[in-house]
Amino acid sequence: MRQSDNLISRLLLTAAFFLLICMPLTAETTFTGYAGIKGDFDSDPAEDDFTPRLMLDTFFSGQLALSENFFIRGEFSIQTEDLFATSMFDKKESEFYIDELSATYIKPFLGNTQYISLFCGTFEPIGSDVFLQRQFGIKPISSLITENWLGLRGPSVYPFYGAGGSYVLHFDSVPVASGLYIYMNKENEKRDKQLNLDWRFATVLNLLTLDFSVGIGAPMSDKSNGKDVILVIDTLYLHTGVDMLLGDRYSFSVYGQTGFKDYAVRAGDEENDFGADDIYLILEPRICTDQFHANFSVFSLPAESVETMMFISALDDAGNPLKATGLNISVFTDKLYIKNTNYSFGYHLTYVIKDKTLWDCQNPKSFFVDSDYSIKISPFVSMPLLSGDIKLMLQADLTEFKDNNWKKALKLNVGYKSIL
Repeated sequence: MRQSDNLISRLLLTAAFFLLICMPLTAETTFTGYAGIKGDFDSDPAEDDFTPRLMLDTFFSGQLALSENFFIRGEFSIQTEDLFATSMFDKKESEFYIDELSATYIKPFLGNTQYISLFCGTFEPIGSDVFLQRQFGIKPISSLITENWLGLRGPSVYPFYGAGGSYVLHFDSVPVASGLYIYMNKENEKRDKQLNLDWRFATVLNLLTLDFSVGIGAPMSDKSNGKDVILVIDTLYLHTGVDMLLGDRYSFSVYGQTGFKDYAVRAGDEENDFGADDIYLILEPRICTDQFHANFSVFSLPAESVETMMFISALDDAGNPLKATGLNISVFTDKLYIKNTNYSFGYHLTYVIKDKTLWDCQNPKSFFVDSDYSIKISPFVSMPLLSGDIKLMLQADLTEFKDNNWKKALKLNVGYKSIL
């Protein structure tokens, strides 16, 4: 959560704090939560010699049920700078994020169920499975290539970011939920206050799981051609997102995730700069057997999404994220038993074409021959440990080995998530 949403977010934070402190805890009150930490160990790409870096991310996610009809949820995370940059005992810079703070009241209504929420931060983003899990209790369907081993602060088609409220109606007679979201943020070019309105529809059927949203953002300014006015709206931003699984998840299915964040509709004849660079797309056929899973992914992602991903990396010479397109193969098993302990083991094989989109393949020579690409293999393993799970992954960039640059080719990721 950024300082740009100060007024509404402070009101929500104050109200939530007041409820937590002042509301009496009864026998109905329950708490559930998770805490996790992830470490990334590699060599600083800005240095010629091997210069080790260690970056740590931590998060906490919790739900306090004050009654069977009223919930308060929160998720908070901290991202540190390189711990090896200075002495381990020196002060470290870190960034604190309020990823979600929300309060939800549940009320039965004419044989259906209403969910009324106030929130600040990122609330039930499209592509994260959070909404589907809360409404239908399903297992995650999102692609492994979007995992970040933490919480909400990761890639999504559209994040529902800001401060506001939502109303969702869950139809008890059919597996359908639909709702409206209204919230404020400053996610526009001029950083003006922006009012957003979104409609959402989700369903879970035998061979179809669908989460869809479409919305509009209206930046509100008090300036027009340099003059003070009461209110002017000269640009509207359209956004949409789709998260879908088609088929039987236990045999063969196809997963798809697509959308865009900011399609600007401007007053007058101003040209719109929206293009293929802004479209988020993942298409993933999946095979599931009793012994293993295999996922084959095609992706085309904007730079801001690539920046938050673990498995897909595309940087320019200055270390800035670039848009990326490519392929990923994931093969893994979650039924590897060693001394009565169930391990998950597998690997990712990822081919990334940097600074390109799928639409650039119309020029095959530029797309396949003249492009800057990388090939990475990433074996991983996870296992239960105490009250949680630990994950380890080694990423090896084969193109860096080809250039005899092994010092920049390896990266170790370690993550641990525990139930509180």
